[in-house]
Amino acid sequence: EARQGEHAWLEEVLGDEALAFARAENARTEAELGDPTASPTYARILSILESKEKIPSISKIGDYYYNFWTSAENPRGLLRRVKSLEEFRAAEPDWEVVLDVDALGKAEDASWVYKGSASRRVYDANNKLVGSPTRTLVSLSPGGSDAIVRREFDLISKKFVDASESPFRLDKPSKSRCSWLDEDTLYLGADLGAEGDMTSSGYPRRVREWTRGTAPEDAPIVFEGEDGDVSVGAYLSRSRGHAFEWRYRTTSFYTSKRWVRRHVAARDAPWRALEDLGFPDDASVSHLGESLLVDNRTPIEAGGETYPAGSYLAVDFDDVVAHGLKGASVKALFVPTPTTSLAGVSSTKDRLVLKVLDDVKTRLVFLEANTWLDAGSEAEAQIRGISLSAVDAEESNDYFLRSSTYLEPSTLKLGDAKAGAAGLAAAEPLKALPAFFDASGMEAFQGRATSKDGTEIPYFCVRTKGAAATAPCLLYGYGGFEISQSPGYVATIGAGW
Repeated sequence: EARQGEHAWLEEVLGDEALAFARAENARTEAELGDPTASPTYARILSILESKEKIPSISKIGDYYYNFWTSAENPRGLLRRVKSLEEFRAAEPDWEVVLDVDALGKAEDASWVYKGSASRRVYDANNKLVGSPTRTLVSLSPGGSDAIVRREFDLISKKFVDASESPFRLDKPSKSRCSWLDEDTLYLGADLGAEGDMTSSGYPRRVREWTRGTAPEDAPIVFEGEDGDVSVGAYLSRSRGHAFEWRYRTTSFYTSKRWVRRHVAARDAPWRALEDLGFPDDASVSHLGESLLVDNRTPIEAGGETYPAGSYLAVDFDDVVAHGLKGASVKALFVPTPTTSLAGVSSTKDRLVLKVLDDVKTRLVFLEANTWLDAGSEAEAQIRGISLSAVDAEESNDYFLRSSTYLEPSTLKLGDAKAGAAGLAAAEPLKALPAFFDASGMEAFQGRATSKDGTEIPYFCVRTKGAAATAPCLLYGYGGFEISQSPGYVATIGAGW
């Protein structure tokens, strides 16, 4: 409360004082602007918000395609699945309900909110996926808070795992961290009631290896951070036959200390501190196969060169362990310019796809995953919002493509990454939203404004075709958390034009 000062009462969003404040401000606004429900625009926007037209997002997990769906009938949502893309293509797919969160809450007299799940995948000695996952760890939040409980769920019986089978289960809500190490072991960070379990920020400070059939508080502590850290955790990642274990201490919003080692059966590979290898603590590091991928927030010395902030680099793990980042052979996959930045990365079986913003327009860059050579990238950036995600990054080059513009509603398509940019136009439409407003008489384009110091600022303009060059307009800008807001279809805004 001392940190919040005089406005601490606003933290109680359903408190009498906060609700009275909201009602008073609403009344003041209506007195100035009138009752919004009396406007035809209000009715149009309300109809959009209540529309049942949505594109289901799907993720391939083993043999199924999963979706989490909310509706007026199921406000807390359904975890559901289909057996094939052929079934998903249907106008009304035959969804199989896996978990009904509304029914669960009613049965347990609890206000459960679904917070996701982590499937248990089984791998062979060569780190290749075996079969389809049969278990997942479901996260549920009481009332939608940040604290969650976790329960192991059987994807075959579509029930929570019975106590007789020694399921993983955390019933005390906390800001926990869990990830699968193997079929019967979890990396666990949670508030288990012991002093020092959590950081002063309220997130896990300890990592335990929790074995099935044992109490979580008895699980041995394998890694521990400091009280002043934001959070501490560990996880195992696999890609293209290679597996690495990671430990981290998040020390601020943008910085962390990290350790990595190869995952081997004996679990005896030495840990390597990325800091000792030359990685700055504000760089994001992941891996693709045996290559570490580095996204640096500040200039970085690597491979005998200095790369500016916002670069994207690839380096072989064994090479960087032997020679450090400065002495290893480094490949620059992306280097920013005054107008370009890297907005996202996706990988398929044989391709790495970079989403590049150029004056906030998007261009997709397709690279061969092992040689990093160009594999048919887009020549020009376009005014659009677009996202690409692999259907199954280990087994195929197929991807799901979502795109929209200011005047064209969202579509979901299926494409082939090996076809490069040519595959974007050839991608198969799977789902599409209807148009929620008439855009036939409108246009969208990009212009530039010059600031007082001479900086050219790109902007997008949506207007009626043939409109006067000088006219009143509504301005909107966003730049929080270093996130650029790219163009996209916003039906509730378009309905008001």
